[in-house]
Amino acid sequence: MEVAAPEIVPRNDYAFSRFSRAVRRLGPKPIRFQRRASIRGRLSATAALVLAGYVALDVVLGLVDSGQQRALHRAPVHRDDSVIRTGVTAQFKRTVLLYYRDVNGTLHLLLADESGVNKFVNDTLIYLDTERERIKANTAVRINALLAATFADRDVCIAAYADWYFAWSRSWALLKEASLGGLSGALASNVQSILEASHNAIEAYLIQNYQRFVLKPEFRNPALEAGIAQTLAEAHEEYLTVVTTLDDRVQDYLNRETKHLEHIDPLAKLDVSLGWEQQKWKAPRDAVDDEGFRTVLRGTGAASVSVLVARSAAPAIERAVAPIFAKAATKVVTAMRPQIIGAAAGTMVEPGLGTAAGWILGATGGVAIDYLLNKGEEWLDRPKFVQANARALDATVQEWSRMMQRDLFRSVDAWFEDTRGVVAEFKIQRKIPTG
Repeated sequence: MEVAAPEIVPRNDYAFSRFSRAVRRLGPKPIRFQRRASIRGRLSATAALVLAGYVALDVVLGLVDSGQQRALHRAPVHRDDSVIRTGVTAQFKRTVLLYYRDVNGTLHLLLADESGVNKFVNDTLIYLDTERERIKANTAVRINALLAATFADRDVCIAAYADWYFAWSRSWALLKEASLGGLSGALASNVQSILEASHNAIEAYLIQNYQRFVLKPEFRNPALEAGIAQTLAEAHEEYLTVVTTLDDRVQDYLNRETKHLEHIDPLAKLDVSLGWEQQKWKAPRDAVDDEGFRTVLRGTGAASVSVLVARSAAPAIERAVAPIFAKAATKVVTAMRPQIIGAAAGTMVEPGLGTAAGWILGATGGVAIDYLLNKGEEWLDRPKFVQANARALDATVQEWSRMMQRDLFRSVDAWFEDTRGVVAEFKIQRKIPTG
């Protein structure tokens, strides 16, 4: 039985077949593949645009935020926008003309004609003015007593803040804040310079802790709100006592036309907004602007050590911190001197292990020096620090006392202005005292 020999494909035909397949692969792609590639391209372009938009938005927001920070830190005055809204307003419009008259050195709005009944009416108006001033004086005393009670622990709080500030490790914390601030100032999304951002970072750090240790808004705000409501209610009780000395027609009219005779609940919550954010800027920030530090670092010794510190840690430290923060950076540089010298000596004895051992020994000495420097500075500067923060808190208390008197006095004025209007309009006189 004969076996058919296998058909042998000529070499040229085989080569032509491979060439044809390669040409087909390089030729036009199938429609499905083209669509897939087109979708991937569009998605990639969209992702790139979204990423670019996000980066641009981040830069814009960063510029706005850093611009606001710069404005806050540069502002010479941080105006307090505290306000108390009692809801009390004058509601009576008199038609009778009153004129200013000098009575025993005090101006009063009185009826022009003092003949007959008008003279007694004017006496009543003068009486109301006198009682109004008395109630205001009592209210001012209560406001000051409220603020004194709310900040009764002021000395303890300022002492705690001083303990925090003069803690032996504080110089390192200040240096860290300054360095991070300087690095943020180097970003494209920050309008501040490296030095300015470092400066503002230290200020913000001190202000934040002044608010935490001294102002304590979370604890003091409820006490002030409750005390203000109580003070307003007590002033209103005094006003009602004055009204009872007038003719009953005054009470009848005020009951009908106004809400001045309605009882004020001393426990009712008033609309009180206290500017804690503005008051924290009263924190002393002199330590951030110590000119003495610049003089120290211009000396060859401290300057050379600070350069070594900058090279061993990060170049931003020297650029951002060295020219500004006297007390913090001077202590850090001095404290790190043993570490630098120890590392250098260890390298000379035995590279590698000697450097590490020298650094550890130097660090021990550096911590000791930093501790002693802080203790010495605390002994010299703590009284001034305490006095500066006490003055800052005094300024807050005085400003809020004026604000509270301003807003509560408006309520007292509204009560008495309407009462005076009714008295002048209807020519009402005081009751004749009995007994």
